[in-house]
Amino acid sequence: MPPTLLPKILTKISLLLDEPHDLTQCALVCKSWSAVFTPCVWKSITITTIWAYRRFFAPEAQAALLKYARLVRELRTIYIPVIERIIQVSPGSDPSSSSCDLQVSCLCTCLTSLNLRVFWRTTAGNASAYSAKWSENFAIWDGYEIEPHQEQLILHLIKSNPGLRTLCIGGYIKDRDPFLAAITDASLPHLQKLDLFGRVRDSYVSSDRSFQMTRAFLHNCPRALQVLSLDAGDLWTVDTSRVVAEPSLPHVLLESLSVHFGESSGEVSVLLGDFIKTCSANLRDIHIGNSKSDWFESLQPALEAIGTGFGRRLEPEWYRYTNPDASFCQRLTQADDWTHITLTRNRSKQGGRLTANAVLERCGHLKYLNICECAHLFDSRIVHQILCRSTHLIELHSANEDSPRLEAKDFVQSWGCKGLKVLDAAIVDVPRPDITLGYDGRPISGELFRGTKEESREVQRRIFGQLAELKDLEVLKLGNLSSARRNYWTHPFFNREDVTGKVRFFDPDFQFNCLDMSLDSGLYLLSELTEMRVLDVTGMAHRIGVAELDWMQDNWRKLERVKGLFDPWYPTLEPGVRAWLLENDPEWGSQYTTYRFNEAGTLAYEGGHCGDKSTSAATMYE
Repeated sequence: MPPTLLPKILTKISLLLDEPHDLTQCALVCKSWSAVFTPCVWKSITITTIWAYRRFFAPEAQAALLKYARLVRELRTIYIPVIERIIQVSPGSDPSSSSCDLQVSCLCTCLTSLNLRVFWRTTAGNASAYSAKWSENFAIWDGYEIEPHQEQLILHLIKSNPGLRTLCIGGYIKDRDPFLAAITDASLPHLQKLDLFGRVRDSYVSSDRSFQMTRAFLHNCPRALQVLSLDAGDLWTVDTSRVVAEPSLPHVLLESLSVHFGESSGEVSVLLGDFIKTCSANLRDIHIGNSKSDWFESLQPALEAIGTGFGRRLEPEWYRYTNPDASFCQRLTQADDWTHITLTRNRSKQGGRLTANAVLERCGHLKYLNICECAHLFDSRIVHQILCRSTHLIELHSANEDSPRLEAKDFVQSWGCKGLKVLDAAIVDVPRPDITLGYDGRPISGELFRGTKEESREVQRRIFGQLAELKDLEVLKLGNLSSARRNYWTHPFFNREDVTGKVRFFDPDFQFNCLDMSLDSGLYLLSELTEMRVLDVTGMAHRIGVAELDWMQDNWRKLERVKGLFDPWYPTLEPGVRAWLLENDPEWGSQYTTYRFNEAGTLAYEGGHCGDKSTSAATMYE
């Protein structure tokens, strides 16, 4: 056999192996195999569970890291001590000093991907002393902030890897200007995907950033960027004449732009428009997070200047119209190529189907549809028809109690939106004979609670089969945080006497006739939804148990969040869920570390929520 043939064969074999254990065993066969498989073993380091954390800090692993750190190409972790180990502070240096005084060395200098999007947890003490109990192991970052010297370590890690192609830094950074200054075309010329200062569990930290530095960043960010997501926070400028005009680099490769501005001055729209003009027609996906609804209109000249395929967007303000249904319909008939339609917050409650029919007739180019709180304009049948015709649809948002629901009886025709990535809608009217008690503990009755379990599972399997066709689905939100639940602490009219005579919260929008999310009912049909990141079952009578959690671990490897496993007042229908979380410690399970449980572990209340000031877990479960 020619000497060059064996490495080629082994390289192809390595591409078929995705388990670290298998790659490690291959690397131990002989020297020739080791030369091929050792780089594969060390190519990617992911430390997002306590078990991975323990292995990483084991003496033998630390010795190997010193030897093979140069082979690491991808790094992802939620633990700040891992960063402190990779960025070694020289003896005698003060870890809390400024960057100019901090003497450090980086073990990994050939990274192409760095994902530090979240730091949900931090460890305390020696790793070998940990038990499996969250309360003993972990503490949520207070406000999700990290220490200034830890920010400097992350910044040094970025500067030490000029070959980065993917970079994700979360919103826990307070001093953001140095990071904006460090990410330029000169320092990171190969960067293609950048996610900067994004939300951490829907929360923000108070951060420092300047209009001038944000402007300089947009002018000089890497030209190779294809995806840019930036949370710019609150930006204000009083005198833009003081900002010296600088030539902007072209960003002709950029395809997706997502920018969030908080409370900002009007000059920010000009700033963003100037950046868009440096892009090209490749820019086809734009999301601007801001309370001002006229932003897209102000950006339209810039979009037209580059001839982008960005498409038409409709975001009308309902309060401007005395008859929103007729007015929205009139706006829709002005074009046939709408790509983004947002009709949310339509609280006029004036019914009609003119808008729904207009959307249905013009959904051929539709990519994004938000019809939250529009149940008076859309019904289940029309929403299903839109899903069947919208072959380009990527996101559907129809959450909250006043939004259109997808009724089980309407799942009869295959949807045309096979590329859907976000499905945010409740599926209702599912027969659930397994449900015997209501939210107040009293017996529950009704046509949808009769029949047999097998009849219910047959209906659910038909629905799961429909969802299984959405191979690109990343976010599946079937539950919702109802207004009753959101306003409970300030509106006691949601209280009701339960079966024991105790007056407590009652959620009128809790879903009983929903998918039970069990394997027996068809969850297994979603095994090919390998891109799944978020599952939300908040306010649902689900039957997710140990078997379902094991299945998710095996089939949804990219899962980041599972919301709504526990409810404060309606007990879990399957046993062992909390024990499974404690034993397996999945990455997404960290969100439950702040929850307070009853003794049985079937009820849970999020301790960090607004209700802490008025109600304790002890009084809730007494």
